[in-house]
Amino acid sequence: MVGTVRAFGLMLPRPASYYAADLVASVALLISIWILGKFGSSMLLSLVAGLVYFMMGSFGLLVFIGVMLRGVTSDITLKLFGYRNSLTSTGFRAVGPIVSMAFAAATANGVTSFLYGYPAILVAVKAASHAVFGAVGGALGVIIFKALKARITT
Repeated sequence: MVGTVRAFGLMLPRPASYYAADLVASVALLISIWILGKFGSSMLLSLVAGLVYFMMGSFGLLVFIGVMLRGVTSDITLKLFGYRNSLTSTGFRAVGPIVSMAFAAATANGVTSFLYGYPAILVAVKAASHAVFGAVGGALGVIIFKALKARITT
């Protein structure tokens, strides 16, 4: 039996909660980048989130490493797309946040799955599936950002 977990007011099968976490993390990282607007803001948010997870006791050091790796990867990949400007751009740079969040989710999950000792094929499948939900979260983050920006400026 897979088991269930309560997330966002819903009872989800345990694997689905991991994908919901990808969505929420992607949105939170993009909003933090928009608010702070400096390189390192998603690393800072990931450090705080990782420490909270680690201090809760039910999550181990590998979860902390995965959360930190996600922040570092998203900062570096967004820097390639123009960082904060990629949130307001159209065209090529507009896909930056989506690609960045997909790559960050895949990298973090792939590395932690490898460190947990999963077989290579399972590591690849898990990384790819988390990349999909990271991309969806990135798209949601961009949509939320644009809606908030329009609301604030009017």
